[in-house]
Amino acid sequence: MWPLRIVGGLYLVSGLWCALNPELAAGFLGFTLLSNGLTEFFSVYGGLQVGLAMAMILASTKPEYLAGGVFFAWVTSLGLLAFRIMGVLLYGGDAGIYAMAVLELGIVLLLSWPLLQAQKASGENTH
Repeated sequence: MWPLRIVGGLYLVSGLWCALNPELAAGFLGFTLLSNGLTEFFSVYGGLQVGLAMAMILASTKPEYLAGGVFFAWVTSLGLLAFRIMGVLLYGGDAGIYAMAVLELGIVLLLSWPLLQAQKASGENTH
């Protein structure tokens, strides 16, 4: 399913950027990293995003994983968007942070259609 692959691809690119050039990626987000911070950023921003990407991409290739993969990606993306908005309201943000919020909103909207379709199909199969 292409929406899940697109979102997985976005996470993959972001995770690889964070892993391959963590100081530049961190600087874009407003972080200055020291040694332990560099390790943590590499692990969480790089490794976690690559792991999420692989889960989404792989789930998109197996029909039995597809509905769960879309649901997980949607919930995760909605959580990121909600906390991004709360963060901006509480602490402010710059153009990069606003761009991330717009991207996350786009991801939530992109995943909403296949999520609704999967729920509809699941409801039809239970009757």
